[in-house]
This record gives sequence, structure tokens and C-alpha cells, in this order.
Amino acid sequence: MIGPVARVILALLIAGVAHLSSVLALPWLAARDGYVRLSALAADNQMGVIAGREIEAALPFADPAVAVAACRYVLDKGPVRLRVAVGAFPMSLVLIRKGAGIFHSVSDKAATQGVLEVVVATPDQMDQITELDTDDEPVQEIRVISAEETGLALVRALSPTPSQRGEAERVFAGATCEQETLEQQ
Repeated sequence: MIGPVARVILALLIAGVAHLSSVLALPWLAARDGYVRLSALAADNQMGVIAGREIEAALPFADPAVAVAACRYVLDKGPVRLRVAVGAFPMSLVLIRKGAGIFHSVSDKAATQGVLEVVVATPDQMDQITELDTDDEPVQEIRVISAEETGLALVRALSPTPSQRGEAERVFAGATCEQETLEQQ
């Protein structure tokens, strides 16, 4: 009696390990993941609105009511500051790395004074940023450490209907993705 039960348990265990390892390996094995498809539509250190047709081509099952803006950040010369004005629609900013998918996400609820501001930096750059901080002024931005020097920042806003998507895109027109220098002011 123990023999057949042990075989079933062993088979389930092997199947579970095979399934889990294939799911975890998939982002690294995918040739055209979301990062690759969307980074072709984004400019280096410059936020740009992605048109609806381009999104449909890159992400075939994307919601037509979601407005999208993207920036491919490059941290080789310094940290990158992302600024997006918060509008009337729910908004999120996600940071994506090649092969790893989303590694950080922020919603519009984290905005201060109507602006969602995120600083992306390497670990060494973040150390320099914290050294420049003073005790007199509180930190107003969200700080994110990126293990890679390049990545993709994707801002999405959900409008109630696809016809109102243009309003969200107008909010994204003022969004910025700028490289900064680390100098004492």
C-alpha cells in the first residue's frame, strides 16, 4: 500500500518542481518579452506618449482605455528623475528590467503636491544622493535602486472609456524623464 502512494507523491513532487522551474525561467527565456517590445517604442531619457496603434501592435491584448507613456532610462552618466503630473484618472508608474519584468511599481497615491516623482539610480549613485541630503528638507521623491544601468519606465493611466484616453495622454505630454548630475548645490 505504501509503494503506490509513495510513487504518486513522488510523481506529484517532480511535476511540481518541473512546473515551478519552467514558470520561473520563462522571463529569461522569452525572446520578445514586454521589455523588448516596449523599449523599441521609447527614447533614451525622454518620456513620450505611445500611440494607441503602437501599443496594440506591441501588446495585442492591451486595454484600449489605457493611455501609455514610456521612457528608456540610462543610468551611465547619472540618476534619472521621472516626473508625472497626477490627473483625474488612476495612474501607475512601473519600472521594468530586461528579463526580470517589473521590479518596482508606484501608483498615483504616492504623489506629493499633485506630482508623482521617482528617482532611479544605481547603488553607488544612490549612496551619493543620500550623502547630499540635509536634515532640514524632507525627501519629496520616491527613490528606487536599479541593479541594471538600463531599464524601462512605463506610465499608464486608465480612463473610464476609450474616448477619454486623449485626456490622459495630454497629462502625459508634460511628463519628464531627465538625467541628473550629482553635484553639491
